[in-house]
Amino acid sequence: MSKKNNLSPFETLVPSKVSLENLIKKRIDAVIAILKNIEKTQTKPGLVMLKLLLEGREVSALEDAKKKKISSSNEKSREQLLLEIARLEDALKATTKDLEYVLQHVEIKGNTFGSDYLKLNIPRTEFEQFKVALKRKT
Repeated sequence: MSKKNNLSPFETLVPSKVSLENLIKKRIDAVIAILKNIEKTQTKPGLVMLKLLLEGREVSALEDAKKKKISSSNEKSREQLLLEIARLEDALKATTKDLEYVLQHVEIKGNTFGSDYLKLNIPRTEFEQFKVALKRKT
């Protein structure tokens, strides 16, 4: 029997090819993870700094440009902000009204063989209109 299967009680078992393959794959995945980490933490920031140096810019110049963008966007007039707030409040009221309408037409149905479910009692065309209106709002 030992001659048929190439097994002997006196020899140690050699790991199978599948287990060796899995071990190699795990080690390769670990190396890939290490390389990705090095790329994120060391290579990319270094490349950005080299580009800045080669272009003759300074990091503070970029920070100043970002601050200018932020300050210019904050300079909206008070009237524009009030109009935007009013528009958002109107949209909120309309959405709340639609949600209340839908919730009024939902009923809970008991199921003897499974969990309970909700049934929406509105026509299919009206439901499609709600979906379209919701997509337009977002």
